Amino acid sequence: MEDLYLCGMAAAPYRAIHKRMLPLVRLMWDATAHLQDRKRSRNEIRWTQWLGIAAECGHADVVREMMRWSGDWDYDQALWNAAYNWHYETVKTLASAHDYSQKAIQEALGHVCDVNGEIDFDIMCCDKTTDARHREMGQVIRWLVDAGADPDNAKTVSNGWPVVACLNEYPEYAEALKALLEKGATDVQFEERGDSHAVVREE
Repeated sequence: MEDLYLCGMAAAPYRAIHKRMLPLVRLMWDATAHLQDRKRSRNEIRWTQWLGIAAECGHADVVREMMRWSGDWDYDQALWNAAYNWHYETVKTLASAHDYSQKAIQEALGHVCDVNGEIDFDIMCCDKTTDARHREMGQVIRWLVDAGADPDNAKTVSNGWPVVACLNEYPEYAEALKALLEKGATDVQFEERGDSHAVVREE
């Protein structure tokens, strides 16, 4: 089993979790438990990140079950994956079992608002429509702000833009921008991008 793991089984949990094959994932979890403290190569998926794979897919039921197996997951990364992919139920599921720091909650808001108008993330295992996903994005934003995230001090992860300024660039994220405004976000000064002001209006 060890030779099989080190020769390529590291990608198997990723595929199995994507396909919601939980019994198989559990078998691999049990079979590789003795390898959990072993040094990994840079191409292998660390066992602590398996929960994050389920979170990025929005498999809240899988996340719930996997959290029963261990308390040593990378919970922050799982939250950020769920937030980045706008999975509201998964965010709530993670928070129901783990006490997140305000720093993790704040950074999650930067992940959910890290958008690009030309490349709207489309994960293979998500069967929701684009409109439904955009609505869910707004739900995630509202939940994170209620949990303590400050929208006026949140920055997108990829480029450091204020989240209000970033969402204001793209009309397709109007629901998310509305959620920020409803939760108290204000206009944002942003000199670094070359703009004097990010104009935000409620219509």
